[in-house]
Amino acid sequence: MKTNYEFRPQYLKDFIGKEQLKNNLKVYLTASKRLENSFDHTLLHGLSGTGKTTLALIIANEMNVNCHITQGNLLNKPIDIINLLSLIKENDVVFIDEIHACGLGAFETLYSVLEDFCIDINIGKDFNSKMTRLKIPHFTLIGATTIFGKIPKPLEERFGHIFHLNEYEPSEISAIILKNNQMHFQIDLNEEEIDLIANNAKGIPRLANRLLKRVVDFKINGFNDIKNIFKKIQIYEFGLDEQNINYLNVLYRQDNEIGLKSIAQILRLDQYTIETKIEPYLIQHHFINKNLRGRKITIEGIDFLKNNQLIK
Repeated sequence: MKTNYEFRPQYLKDFIGKEQLKNNLKVYLTASKRLENSFDHTLLHGLSGTGKTTLALIIANEMNVNCHITQGNLLNKPIDIINLLSLIKENDVVFIDEIHACGLGAFETLYSVLEDFCIDINIGKDFNSKMTRLKIPHFTLIGATTIFGKIPKPLEERFGHIFHLNEYEPSEISAIILKNNQMHFQIDLNEEEIDLIANNAKGIPRLANRLLKRVVDFKINGFNDIKNIFKKIQIYEFGLDEQNINYLNVLYRQDNEIGLKSIAQILRLDQYTIETKIEPYLIQHHFINKNLRGRKITIEGIDFLKNNQLIK
């Protein structure tokens, strides 16, 4: 079975979409290699599944260095940063996913590391303690976040590059699906079928690859109608899933706005998931309105439920 890693392009030439970003990266990578410098610290922000981890790995591959990957919520204290950086070699890439989740102690340690490539640590206890400066090899920090607003300003200012990864164009998603099918599955998919998968991927490459794998599963088992396949896996028009439909139905049953806390209790979901995974795409399609009083379904949202016979 193909893993998500196997779907990732390894070099910039293989990365589909985001032409302006790619062109700029080519310039920065070429300059870094010719100057024999580490690549500048880089912050990638945007929705989940838009290629932040992939780009971090590509930068490491293009620079011909190692990429050390960790999660922000695992870095809480200065010792966590020290342990992470003890493994690196000159010019390596350190990738921290969801970097906004780092603890305060980790952030404060990063501030000095990113500028001076050294860490001041206390050795010993009480009156016998002394401050020692630990030198760190030059490296590239690549941080990724889905919540740009939670990045502390002092950290943001230490990044040489800040790139926003938003949704991909349908034509870019179609090209990703076509390439991955040809490379990994060779399942018979015509242009209309590829576009149908792309139009239900919400502009997210990770979701497009997931849908492609499910279509492959069903086609291998003799199901050839993609619309029927989507019904079986509960993917509806515009790529909405069962959580989206349940959310819309909660709002449909209300006469007035309903608060986020109440929605979370009804759906038995946490508020963060609702705000980051469910609501953005519904707002984008004008299916809901969101204000200080709460959330309310729009005429477009009601029509969507009725036209697709999804009212529960």
